[in-house]
Amino acid sequence: MQTPGGCWVHFSEVEIDGFRALDPGQEVDFEWQKPTGAVEGFAFVATQVRPVQAD
Repeated sequence: MQTPGGCWVHFSEVEIDGFRALDPGQEVDFEWQKPTGAVEGFAFVATQVRPVQAD
């Protein structure tokens, strides 16, 4: 899924065990919504972020 202009995500939305962190360029699956207010210039906010498992 592409979000034109990128998508802002708060670490609390990352659905993994332990410390919630992602590596730059790591592929993820997520839901998105339009923010209700200004979010650092992004047009979309990510929710329910899940890393894509390599096969």
